[in-house]
Amino acid sequence: SSDLDFGFYDASPEYRINISVASTSESIRFGFGEVIGVSSFGYSGDMTFRIKDPSGNIVYGPLTIPTTTGEPGYINSYAEAVNGPFAGGYSYLEINPAKTGDYYLEFYYPPGIDGYSDDNQHAFQYFDMTVVDAAGNNVPGRLWSKAWQFWCEDVESPPTDHRFWGTMVILSDDSIVTEVNSNGMVGGTFSIASNATGCANTGNFSHDRQSTYDDHISPLYKIFLNDPDSLLFPTAKVNSDVLLPITVTSNCTTGGADIGIKVVKDGTVEVLIELNPSPGADPEDVKLMAYVKANPGPGGYNIIHWNGKDNHGNPVPNGTALLATVTCLNGLTHLPLFDIEYNDNGVIVTQVRPTGSQIRIFWDDTQLDGGTADTTTGCITGSGCHTWDISIGDLNTINSWWYVKRTDIPSVPFVLKRSPGTPSNISGLPSVCDFSGTLEYSIKSIKDAESYTWSYTGTGVVISAGDTSVNLTFSPGATSGVLSVHGHNASCGDGTASVLTITIGSKPSVLLTTPDRKSV
Repeated sequence: SSDLDFGFYDASPEYRINISVASTSESIRFGFGEVIGVSSFGYSGDMTFRIKDPSGNIVYGPLTIPTTTGEPGYINSYAEAVNGPFAGGYSYLEINPAKTGDYYLEFYYPPGIDGYSDDNQHAFQYFDMTVVDAAGNNVPGRLWSKAWQFWCEDVESPPTDHRFWGTMVILSDDSIVTEVNSNGMVGGTFSIASNATGCANTGNFSHDRQSTYDDHISPLYKIFLNDPDSLLFPTAKVNSDVLLPITVTSNCTTGGADIGIKVVKDGTVEVLIELNPSPGADPEDVKLMAYVKANPGPGGYNIIHWNGKDNHGNPVPNGTALLATVTCLNGLTHLPLFDIEYNDNGVIVTQVRPTGSQIRIFWDDTQLDGGTADTTTGCITGSGCHTWDISIGDLNTINSWWYVKRTDIPSVPFVLKRSPGTPSNISGLPSVCDFSGTLEYSIKSIKDAESYTWSYTGTGVVISAGDTSVNLTFSPGATSGVLSVHGHNASCGDGTASVLTITIGSKPSVLLTTPDRKSV
């Protein structure tokens, strides 16, 4: 599993601890604090490490983790860790890279009696990896992993001091940098990752972004401990890449609509279907998110389908005037966190590059018992957003997401079209004797019908005009036939019909006979 793979010998690339080197004149200085056994078994001095170059060759080690005060590579205190491999800091180990690229650090310790488990996990009290330039200056923003793992001692119910106050800086694949203030999350051993979709990547946005049971962190984005060095990770330009016009085609049969979007480069867009005329997103408004391509195929349009239902799952009536607003999403970032038992303060996210401010956070925990959701309006507050307790967080993956957007594309007005619904069964007598008279037939209201059309295939019957009910007047000699009704609206025409076969029987004939009488 990912929590066992992180930082291990021969771990998959998603779980490596990377150090990016831009020049062979740079060096990597590093050190480790006390190794703590996470369980009561403690540390047995069995941990080794090595460093590999970008080609996967071992260029340092393997060596045993230093454990003695004054030993090169041993960090004795918090102050030494903060000061780093400089004056007032620790006595460091060093490697002089022979090539540029991403070096990575790997660890190993033997498994316990039951294999690798909570009983023999190891943690560093302090840890430092610093890139130094030719002049001996610190070059920040070079250390990253796609799936960090941390330990904050045993889990305690809040209030507690066993909290994670770390700040993580995430670089999206379109080069947007955002900072996550963990704000005192409570987890024992937990994992942090980031990606573009959430807990899965099936192509179903609403499903993939939902928090879920077990470990599903899906590492993709680089996560740094400070702002990524802009020399290697330059700032992106946030702009709109949608080509006009945007098309909206309503579908009478499905009651939905297809939104056509052309873009100049692959990316992610959000389509806001505004059902509430109030400005901005409202609870009933619908947000659709989709990947779009610059060259999706014939016509050049990416087609995003809306099912014609509001955010509460209710079908939108025919003829409703709507607005579709398309927004390019830059820096779409999901933060799946595994096994954070308590997040009583929530998290705070800030845009770092391009320079920005605090960002609105969204989430959907409804797949978990008792989970909440905010997928439309989002949350933005200086005290933190998206909180949960141990009933939601324990051994589950909780996801939050955010994005940097630019909305400068005019909204597209359109009218929803929906064919009239199928009528209910027609109520009334199906068998009629041959007579001159009037009978009533009726149905329930037809959804999305503006008018009703009744007809009869037999002869000798007059239909009085009506909507949900009509009167049929039968003249003598009327013939059997089929009574039908369908709804109609100006947008989509006629709907499907409901029918009733009416059988007209002949008048009964009576034959009277006089019995023979015999005289007595």
